[in-house]
Amino acid sequence: MNNQLRAFTDSCVLCGICTEVCPFYIATGNAKYGAMAKVEASGALFRGSSIGDEDLKTILLCTRCDHCQSACPTNIPVADIVQEARAELRKVKRVPDKYNSIAEAIIRSGSPMGTPTEKRRAYVPEGFQSPKKARYLYVPGCWSGIRLPETARASVELMIKAGIDFTILGDRE
Repeated sequence: MNNQLRAFTDSCVLCGICTEVCPFYIATGNAKYGAMAKVEASGALFRGSSIGDEDLKTILLCTRCDHCQSACPTNIPVADIVQEARAELRKVKRVPDKYNSIAEAIIRSGSPMGTPTEKRRAYVPEGFQSPKKARYLYVPGCWSGIRLPETARASVELMIKAGIDFTILGDRE
């Protein structure tokens, strides 16, 4: 476990400013799903305390958008804390089966869907040479790149026609 992240959980002043900008708090109105609760639940986990199902849910319900860290007066890296807590939960087998299957697919193939590289790049128009450096990076994501390659391809073709300086992820990214 990352001791620096544990120290961050202990240094939270519990002001709640992070909770006000948390998408899960905004969507539910339940402070238990806000960023401050994620820090508290993660801290308990890091200290070796047993956490209940609600704390587990709190840790798993995070988009890792970083709005909370931007709002935090002490700059606590909530998204990093949540990621470390999720890794700890996986080690002790406290995550849903679907979470494990996604993690294993990422480890095995680099894709949450377990899709091989050649299929992940099926959206790339024939003959397109991705520059090493560009002003913008186009990342179609899993659904567009894998499930809807024609949509991702149309986006690439549109950017080419518009003369936008962009690149795409490589085979191993």
